[in-house]
Amino acid sequence: MKKLLLLLLTFNFQLVTVVSFAQPINNPEIKRTWNWYFGVGAGLDFSAGAPIAITGGQSASEFSCSSISNASGNLLFYTDGTNVWNKNNQVMPNGISLNGGTNGRVLIVAQPLNDSIYYVFTTRVNPSPYTGFQYSIVNMNLQGGLGDVILKNDTVLLDSWEKIAAVKHANGVDVWITVSEIYTNKIYCYLLTASKLLYIFC
Repeated sequence: MKKLLLLLLTFNFQLVTVVSFAQPINNPEIKRTWNWYFGVGAGLDFSAGAPIAITGGQSASEFSCSSISNASGNLLFYTDGTNVWNKNNQVMPNGISLNGGTNGRVLIVAQPLNDSIYYVFTTRVNPSPYTGFQYSIVNMNLQGGLGDVILKNDTVLLDSWEKIAAVKHANGVDVWITVSEIYTNKIYCYLLTASKLLYIFC
């Protein structure tokens, strides 16, 4: 497992999505990835199979981006690591000044067994000062279903590199979040469960 995690962290991806082609297109987990917002106002909709351009996106980052849809494939929100926008391309309450920055990395992960709570993980080394591995939390039950950032920039690991990956636990419910320590080969593993984020050394 260590070799697999190391391989995932070797690549400088903002978001790693592993999808089995044996799964049907109507699989809820696949539908969560149907809407992509990235770059400078760019977007793609994969609900029809082939990608269709989306206009109106507010992101303005060449490095950091992440989007999440619900189990039906409808966009919930997206972020460039600094701001969080709802499905109407409006900044969520408290959804500014996340420490991911446009040069960092960001990854959205749904809390297991909860369709309302989403973790926004960020990592940043440059520009200085680096803020390391942090998370913010979005509650989609608030603001009439448009979402609200209820916690912001909680530090998990200060000395983390700008690499982050997520993969489903073998139990099919929990999610592993992995980051690497800056200037070392050490990998840190965190398990996101239905109740908390746990640290487990890899």
